[in-house]
Amino acid sequence: SYIDRVLKLPKDALILDIGCNNGVMLSILKRRGYNTWGIEPDLALAAQAQKLNGNIITAFYQNFDFPPESFDVITAFHVLEHIHDPRSFLRKARRELKPDGHLVIEVPDLSNPNTARLDDYFNVQHIFNFTPTSLSAMLEAVGFEPVGLLKFSYHSFRIIARKASRRKRLANNTEEIEQAKRIIQAYKVKRIQTLESIAKAIYERLQNLKPREPVVVWGAGKHAYDLLRLTPLREHPELLFVDSNPKTHKAGFMGLPVFCPCLLYTSPS
Repeated sequence: SYIDRVLKLPKDALILDIGCNNGVMLSILKRRGYNTWGIEPDLALAAQAQKLNGNIITAFYQNFDFPPESFDVITAFHVLEHIHDPRSFLRKARRELKPDGHLVIEVPDLSNPNTARLDDYFNVQHIFNFTPTSLSAMLEAVGFEPVGLLKFSYHSFRIIARKASRRKRLANNTEEIEQAKRIIQAYKVKRIQTLESIAKAIYERLQNLKPREPVVVWGAGKHAYDLLRLTPLREHPELLFVDSNPKTHKAGFMGLPVFCPCLLYTSPS
């Protein structure tokens, strides 16, 4: 594995995987003799990981403190882009690494020229977007030394960073920054065109509906907000929102009720 090949750890090394999902990676590392821990906020995934590994904490990493200098390696694959305060996240990881510990981070790659072609790259769950240079700069600013970079064909990159004794500032890569700006702008243009096309199709469909014919919107999030903003959907008398997230059932959406999708299969009408 990448960890075996690059870090050459002793077999009793202690490894923490943040956002360990169903624990498959940890189970592979465990079979190779490492001491493994995982932390995962999703109850169902954490239960699966628990069966495979045992040492699983069900919580958000930011809300659970491990003792200082606990781990030889901390990994976080496709986690950092979801974090509201990535610097605090990285500082916490640094505190919980041993003096010679390593952090392995993988995130989507904004510097990849094909990124803007991906429909799901920019979404409401990705709070931050990174390039190799910007993430390296952030790591150095909080006390890490990047020692390895691996880029993948699936529009992501991985950085391995060593816990450093001091912090330093990395100079900006102007070319990479400009490329990232172009990618973001291309995405914005594409998104506007897509939304306008969807809005037009919905408007035409609404014109042909019978007065009491129901309209169901699955998902009460950013895309649904855009649909309400750009179309006359809200004015339809039989508009129904469903979402699999139970939190939305209590909170509602833009003043409208939200129901469980199971309603679609149990309602007679």
